[in-house]
Amino acid sequence: MAEYLLLKCLGCEFYSPFTYSSLGFLYRDMGKTKNAIALFKRALEQKASHTALVAFELAKLIGREGMISESIEYFTISLKLTEKDIIESTGLEMSLAIRKRSEILMHRSCAYEALGLKEIQARDIIEIARSDETFRIRYIEEGKRLLKEGFPLKAEKIRKFITKMDKLIAINQPF
Repeated sequence: MAEYLLLKCLGCEFYSPFTYSSLGFLYRDMGKTKNAIALFKRALEQKASHTALVAFELAKLIGREGMISESIEYFTISLKLTEKDIIESTGLEMSLAIRKRSEILMHRSCAYEALGLKEIQARDIIEIARSDETFRIRYIEEGKRLLKEGFPLKAEKIRKFITKMDKLIAINQPF
């Protein structure tokens, strides 16, 4: 029903960024990745009010499709928005905006790692540790939750990321 209504909006030449991104989210959830990517790109072209979220979702989808360099570009677009912009575009309070920024940095750092760009990855990880003091605790708890719910691979991915973060923090501590 939602797909029908959103397509009907587009059929009536109602080309709003909201229509494109809503249909993109729907297609993402339906597993129609290529359609979702195209629609998210259309929404971004129109400078939607929720650009940070759309760019973030687009970056994740593109990364899953193996286009790592392009996914980094969209993670960076999402990050370039200030925390104030993120708050305005998603209605988040400042602490949630910082959490979202950290999540974007984490995903982008993983994309850098996939390309073998370890120094750039380290900068993103250090930035997370510097700007979000609750990140480590939140993600340790998230890893425990995932493990308990039967997602050991996702939990292990988080554990490895936290371990990497701990090592980088130890190396970069001022004496």
